Amino acid sequence: MYSDLLFYEASDGVAEVYRTKHGSIDIDRHETGWGNNWTHIVNGQFGLPGLCQLILYDAVSGTIRIESVVTTPNNVGGESLVKEITNWRPGWTHVVAVSFVEGAQQLFFCDADYLKKGLGVCELYNVSSSSPWLSLARQYPNMGSGVTQVVPGRFSSKFASGLAFYYAFNGTGVFYEADQDTLYFVNGFGELPTTVKQVVPGNFSGGQQTDLLFYDPVGKVGYFYSVDNGGVIHILEANTGWQSDWNLIVPGNFSDGTETDLLFYSQARGVGQFYRTNHGAIAQIGLYTDWRHTWAHILAGTFAPAVITTQPPPPAIVIPSIVLSDPMLGFYSLKLTGSGFEANETVSLTLTWQDQNQAPQSIIYTTQADGSGGFVYTYDGSGGGVCIPFRRWTVVGTGKTSHRQSSPVSAGCP
Repeated sequence: MYSDLLFYEASDGVAEVYRTKHGSIDIDRHETGWGNNWTHIVNGQFGLPGLCQLILYDAVSGTIRIESVVTTPNNVGGESLVKEITNWRPGWTHVVAVSFVEGAQQLFFCDADYLKKGLGVCELYNVSSSSPWLSLARQYPNMGSGVTQVVPGRFSSKFASGLAFYYAFNGTGVFYEADQDTLYFVNGFGELPTTVKQVVPGNFSGGQQTDLLFYDPVGKVGYFYSVDNGGVIHILEANTGWQSDWNLIVPGNFSDGTETDLLFYSQARGVGQFYRTNHGAIAQIGLYTDWRHTWAHILAGTFAPAVITTQPPPPAIVIPSIVLSDPMLGFYSLKLTGSGFEANETVSLTLTWQDQNQAPQSIIYTTQADGSGGFVYTYDGSGGGVCIPFRRWTVVGTGKTSHRQSSPVSAGCP
């Protein structure tokens, strides 16, 4: 299934949802009134009804909003407010959706600048559709000080979920594995450029663990790494010559490939580029040069209703055939075999005959289609059968309910 894309512009509170398919995009909806203050937007499935949930957070005011992405009965997508909390905590620098507990995602918050004292603090929250909406599951004091990237994923073979912390000031990182709400150190990694600005998770190697892309805009390099069972990183590819102005790199499923695809977005140029990945190599599958220059967030997920495709009804068909009904007298009947009509509907049959060098004449009869939309109807004529030499019959059937009409089909008398 292809990923949808949610675009959010902070300057005027506009959001747009697009469907994607092999590098192409088609708009599903344009929305206004989102507000212009959301510093973080996270999507996930937190156990609430809907296609997914959106967590919108304003780090300045501390306001947090929970919304469900829903589908109306007429298959139109939109958002339904679950709760907005205006007196929540400001200052979180990182907000990510995690899957520490099987069955529903949770929210993991970190404040890398806690109290500006060099002490970090992180907290794990459960999300619910009723009060208290956000409930603290665990606090991790003195964790995450100075962290620049917090990335969810699987970074060991023991547990299915964990976190990667990356510290740009010295080009190092740490992997953790999660057992319920307990985080265990797995391994550290380093020797990355201190100019890395984005760390993007995905499946870039086909392995069981989450792989990572490190984007260095100064060096114009994208480093793809795989992660083994013990949390050790291995270089897949170092892609040089990249643009230095990619503001957002979004992982998702935008092609029919087996590995994670990527969307690159540049605010300065208003450009979006879709790439397919293959063990760290990338190939462009889509290019857009006329996007807005002010998108603040772009998320991949399920935001648009499923496209309902309806198969056209089968064509209505009525086949006439001349059958010998009385061999002794040489009488013939007109047998009509119909299909493709609505189940159990009344079908009007227009029977037209034409004798040699004579004007055509018509009569109308009705019959009933069966549960599969078919019927067999026999017309014996008004004494003496339906045939004289050179007579030709043409039949058209019309459904009274469906208004399906068969094309004229003819049969000639012997």
